[in-house]
Amino acid sequence: MDDKFTFMVLCITFVCPYRTVFAKCNITLNLFGHKEALCKYQGFTSVPTNLPTDIMKLDLSFNRLSRLDSNGFYRYKYLEDLIIDHNSINMLHHKAFNGLSLLKHLSLSRNNLSVSQSYHREVFESLQSLSVLDISRNMKTLNYNPYKIPVGGLSNLRELSIDLVLNATFGQKFKKLHNLQILKLDYCHVTHLYNKTFSEMPVNIREFHMTTCKGFVVIESGVLVPFPHLKLLNLTNSNIHLAQALNILHPFQKKSMDALLFRGISHPDSKQGLDAVILTPEMMIYISTICIKTLDLSDNDIILVKNKSLVLFKHPECFENVMLSANRFSLDNWSGYFFKFLYTMTNIKIIDFSYFPLRFKNPIFLDVVTKDNHTSVEQVKGKWGRRVIPNCSDSSESNPFFENNASYG
Repeated sequence: MDDKFTFMVLCITFVCPYRTVFAKCNITLNLFGHKEALCKYQGFTSVPTNLPTDIMKLDLSFNRLSRLDSNGFYRYKYLEDLIIDHNSINMLHHKAFNGLSLLKHLSLSRNNLSVSQSYHREVFESLQSLSVLDISRNMKTLNYNPYKIPVGGLSNLRELSIDLVLNATFGQKFKKLHNLQILKLDYCHVTHLYNKTFSEMPVNIREFHMTTCKGFVVIESGVLVPFPHLKLLNLTNSNIHLAQALNILHPFQKKSMDALLFRGISHPDSKQGLDAVILTPEMMIYISTICIKTLDLSDNDIILVKNKSLVLFKHPECFENVMLSANRFSLDNWSGYFFKFLYTMTNIKIIDFSYFPLRFKNPIFLDVVTKDNHTSVEQVKGKWGRRVIPNCSDSSESNPFFENNASYG
């Protein structure tokens, strides 16, 4: 009888997930058996001090914190993941993160932190293990603010998300981030990007994301020269015009890149003298030499392709995913060259040529996702149909198979 009772207790213990409510927070176990504290929407004005001391993740998003005081997290020394998004934090005590030597991920997005005034020079000294820092979507004004963020000591930082302020000058402290590989620029307040804008960033950046520039940005041609090892350039939906995007690629001639993501970056504007895009061989002179795995030129108001500009790539065998949807150019007079070029893309997986030649309301696009240095394309489902040309080749056939799956109803 005792054996049966023990067996039943063990079954209940392993089947039922660990969950309890502690100080207005839900305490759960993740797949690895580590404790996590979910404390969202609880109206906290300070860090709760009576949570289990062995939690490894703490989420304090959507509360009413206005500052982080000294030693607020000291008793939670096992924390690896700390999320404090969507609060009103405007000041960090220089010992706010004291004791968090194991912390790997810190997110302070969507607060009121100033890049010039909110960060004490010692505030990150305890965070020697930090690999991901998100302090984006804090700067809500267009005023000039020099960067005074003490990141120089974050020797293990791999990913940084930060706002791009007017007349941005970062400072030599950013140059010390020797392990930084991913740079995400959010809340874009710039009107110009100069050749020297990123000159103080580390040279080892592999991913550059700038996707929120709503006002038109004038870009000098050498702005990406500081990033010779760049593998992914994501400018999706930033208002810079395709002509400028193609022009800043000259540092990457004859190199390999995982992804060039230029969707929705051309917005005709009479005030800026910007017209719809007419592709020419001169515009393609740099990009045509690059070995590219994923290329997204969709939704750029391309109305004309001159002199077969889209089939001048010298390394078609590199392409795995190509997105050209929601443009307006015609294949008249050069369709033969276009389809012949498609057959030279021996490693192609997806070609998106949907929403042609008319403009459709609320088109659905393919999303390009990057994770752990791997780039993949996710097919977004929606009410609109798509035309996707997949790679259906097998060991005996290396050419792509073309299938017309257009459906617009």
